[in-house]
Amino acid sequence: MNRSSKEIMVSILVLTYNQKFTILQALESTIQQQTNFEYEILIGDDCSTDGTTEICANFKETYTYKNITVITAAENAGVIKNFTKLTLAASGKYMTLLAGDDYWIDDHKLQKQYDFLEANSDCGLVHTNYNIFYESENLVKTNDLKRMEGDLFDVLIIANQIGSLTAMFKKDLSIRAIESGIYNNGFLMEDYPLWLYIALYSRIGYIDEVTAVWRMLNESISNSKSTVKNIIFDNSVLQVQTYFATKSAQSATVLKHLTSIHHRHLMLAYIHQIDVVGHASFRFLKKNKALKITDVKNYLGILFPLPFKLLRKIKSTMHVAKNG
Repeated sequence: MNRSSKEIMVSILVLTYNQKFTILQALESTIQQQTNFEYEILIGDDCSTDGTTEICANFKETYTYKNITVITAAENAGVIKNFTKLTLAASGKYMTLLAGDDYWIDDHKLQKQYDFLEANSDCGLVHTNYNIFYESENLVKTNDLKRMEGDLFDVLIIANQIGSLTAMFKKDLSIRAIESGIYNNGFLMEDYPLWLYIALYSRIGYIDEVTAVWRMLNESISNSKSTVKNIIFDNSVLQVQTYFATKSAQSATVLKHLTSIHHRHLMLAYIHQIDVVGHASFRFLKKNKALKITDVKNYLGILFPLPFKLLRKIKSTMHVAKNG
């Protein structure tokens, strides 16, 4: 292969699974990057079954002069293991993430972010603004993202406002995050825990430019037509926030915010009978001495669904009879 012998400075991690209709656009946006340094493209195909694997292989064969590596899996392992595997295989000083259904639109994205991090050693990550493609409307809209930079931990723990497709971050911080065990907690996403970990130890930089497009699909892990799936994903976000709240000295405002969400999640867990959500929120509220009578009732309704369902039916019948 005719590859450059220069040192790899940036590793592009492309995470994909069953994205045959979008993966090529994502990959092509990576090779269009114009830089004065060498970068590599690591494609993590998580055992796709729809033809994505073949598209990735053909892409590598087409661009043999580029530093492209396709890393496949014998079985679907999930985004966390896929991300971890690619991170450990990366050679760059810095890393970027790109999902197989997103794409970059600024050919100088990598160069701008590389230059920023080289000039700002106190920053562990730099991100940008991005556009959103709404699949349901077949329309791209500008994202109204406020400038997010500086010491952001207290801001990020309330809500993740860093688009993974726009971030470039130091590889050593990512390795430290993995070694710390943050991904041993059953989280459903790889980016948000990493941003919070990085924000604990460094500042966050921001370039006020649109460099990428995020696809808001009709069905994805973070956006679904299923109410239960959405609750489970939102609960995972809450678990990330809860985990990091215990790892740092949090203000009363942050704990009050998390407590409020746990009250709501316990109620939703009862309504939709989602055990894992209910157990997690009950433990948090109990530990922080924030349990209300309503919380206890909701939790008992999760533990003993049939008696509570019968009780609700009796109460409803009595109400109808009283007002009939």
